[in-house]
Parts: sequence; structure tokens; C-alpha cells
Amino acid sequence: NDLFVFQPLSAVTLPSSMSLCEGQSFTPTASITGNGLLTYQWLYNGNPLTNGGNVSGVTSTTLQINNLTSANSGNYQLVVTQGNCISQ
Repeated sequence: NDLFVFQPLSAVTLPSSMSLCEGQSFTPTASITGNGLLTYQWLYNGNPLTNGGNVSGVTSTTLQINNLTSANSGNYQLVVTQGNCISQ
């Protein structure tokens, strides 16, 4: 039998609050270290984001939202999964 032990993930967190103007871009980036396969999912107000329209990079360490509108206001979070370990 094999035993795999994953090292804890290390992440850079986003500022707790940001203010941007309509028309600007929002590009949060996280620097993640850990061993094994890492997967990423950006959340918006607790729900998984999908690529499309002005949003891209939802399953990477860098989220890109161009041409911001008031509809983009809210809480953004990156969930990182390493094997069966999850970090938010």
C-alpha cells in the first residue's frame, strides 16, 4: 500500500477590500506552492465563476475581469485543491 502525504499549501491572499472604477480591469493573482497536482477555481460571492464575457482565467492562479461594471462588485475567492486537500 502507498501512502501519500501532501505538504500544506502556501498562498498569497487578496486584500480584504479594493475599490476600482467602472471600465478598469481587475486581475488578482495568487502565488501558490505545494507538491502534487494543484487545481484552482475562482469563486464570486461563494459561487464558481465561469469563463465568458469579460471574465477569464477562472481555473488558474490569475483571474482577469476586463471592463468592470457595478455588477462585478462582490467577494472573490480562490479555492485551491491539492489531491484531497482544500485551501480557501
